Amino acid sequence: MPAFVLRGQKFELDKAKVERALAGIAPEPVAVHSVKVNGKAFPVKQALGVILGNMGIARLDFTSADARAIFRRLGFELFETRPTSLRRKGG
Repeated sequence: MPAFVLRGQKFELDKAKVERALAGIAPEPVAVHSVKVNGKAFPVKQALGVILGNMGIARLDFTSADARAIFRRLGFELFETRPTSLRRKGG
């Protein structure tokens, strides 16, 4: 099982553990970065927060970049969505 160090804490996580942890969890609305788990798009911080919350690490203790790096190493598909309000309007 791959080991990760986040904010000085070491933890072990694999793809199957992520899938089990998020089974039955409803995804929150995605702002920008998402990860596809069990056929659903989760905000990366929500997905990792569900898992790490059980280990005493709060969402505020890691960034979306941390979460994306971990999910990428585990082989999950990542997406980036820009809200339409941030897109340039007009010609």
